[in-house]
Amino acid sequence: MIARIRRATPQDAAVIAGLHHTTRVVAYAGTGMAPTPLDQLMQRWERILAEPDAPVSATFIAEDAGRPLGFCACGPQRDEAMARAGFGGEFLSIYVLPEAQRLGLGQRLMGAAARRLLAHRMDAATLWVLAANESAREFYATLGAAEIARREVDGHMQVAAGWRGLMGLAAA
Repeated sequence: MIARIRRATPQDAAVIAGLHHTTRVVAYAGTGMAPTPLDQLMQRWERILAEPDAPVSATFIAEDAGRPLGFCACGPQRDEAMARAGFGGEFLSIYVLPEAQRLGLGQRLMGAAARRLLAHRMDAATLWVLAANESAREFYATLGAAEIARREVDGHMQVAAGWRGLMGLAAA
């Protein structure tokens, strides 16, 4: 599969909301987490992608022959404790359709986001993942992430995966 990775535009809001909804339903099956309604995701992505003045934040989309397969969003660190620990950037979300997983798209999406963060002098980043999402945690570990923290949100344990250096990830 030869997929193209490009920066998302405001016109991609519906596509990304659809990907987000579909992939979250699969990723969180059996966890007890209710999926965010599609209309709420649509509003969220319209707002996020309409922020033209956000100099660091970016969303990247993977597509093959015009078919969307996944996306990754990044930006400045939102967690104060992580920022104090030296993690200036954050991977805000990454989702790839199940049928497109294990083909290198997630790594390429994370690479595009890592290059964006590095371009803005953020050489360390984190992301939060459900502790129960073993496959995602294994994926991040293969990309060089280490577990650096845990927290409970709405009754669900989350793990912070952290990269102290993004150069290796950016090479993807």
